[in-house]
Amino acid sequence: MYKYVISIIPFIIAGSLPFIFLKEKRKAIAYTLIISLCFGILWDFWASYLSLWVWNDSELIGRFLGLPIEDYMLAFFGTGTIIAVYEMVKKLLKGKKWLSIF
Repeated sequence: MYKYVISIIPFIIAGSLPFIFLKEKRKAIAYTLIISLCFGILWDFWASYLSLWVWNDSELIGRFLGLPIEDYMLAFFGTGTIIAVYEMVKKLLKGKKWLSIF
């Protein structure tokens, strides 16, 4: 189990990048993360209720409100990682009009 926790550390770091480097957009990022977390967790509750997903408790960090803690982490840090990648690509393509799709 601890190997799993160690393996997700890069995603936790990447998911934290928007708050570190995008100070001017922290409020928008926070709203995005809250909305993503709400919809993601609602979906997880629904999917687990329908038995679309099942988890082996011996392989989990723990549970919170019936869902694995990893689900909450994925909803939060996954969204943060996507925001960080989007902003980095946007900065890289800035000024390159023939490449810019953002």
